Amino acid sequence: MVSYDYIFDPLCGWCFGASPLIEVLVEHCHQHQIKLNFHPAGMFTRQALPTAYRAHIIAADQRIAMLTGQEFGASYLARLQADKPIIMDSQLTCQAIIAAPQLGLNAELMLHAIQRGHYQLGLDVSDNNTLASLAAQLGVNAADWQHAMANARNILPEALTTTKALMSRHLLQGYPSLLQTKHQQSQAVALSTFYGAPEAWRAWLEAELS
Repeated sequence: MVSYDYIFDPLCGWCFGASPLIEVLVEHCHQHQIKLNFHPAGMFTRQALPTAYRAHIIAADQRIAMLTGQEFGASYLARLQADKPIIMDSQLTCQAIIAAPQLGLNAELMLHAIQRGHYQLGLDVSDNNTLASLAAQLGVNAADWQHAMANARNILPEALTTTKALMSRHLLQGYPSLLQTKHQQSQAVALSTFYGAPEAWRAWLEAELS
């Protein structure tokens, strides 16, 4: 018996870099009826991104792109380089991840939409209206989305506490982190080993079923 716990933050560049591996993991778990739990981290409490810090982010994103093959969009880069305020709110995006399953959406679909919106399209995903628009593109009507987000707001504190406790218990550091539980024994999986190599990752997952 195998299960996985994925610990992530929607506004973490390395989590965006790992997203092709998570897509493979979601597919693998669906095919083999394996449990996969998503644990949002809430890395940024709502805050303005310091202008001086943006060059550091751009440099880090270049390294992520080189190692993972993920493409950071021109609109995202232009937003970082513009002399305009940027608000980062991981907790709101985590709230959206929690809201999605209430509406029959896979959490990974909402995560993918947020990551694509932020890192490729340069959208302000720390804005409620932007998140509602992304949900609408996934087929959710506005009233249902607002109701689910209100419920998720109440669930969020406990979810973030659970994530922190899970990381502490298994000595996990940073995002993304992946925990595999096999035959009631848990161990961290080094996703970085498979950056840019989704087929090798797929083969590893299949081998773990033996």
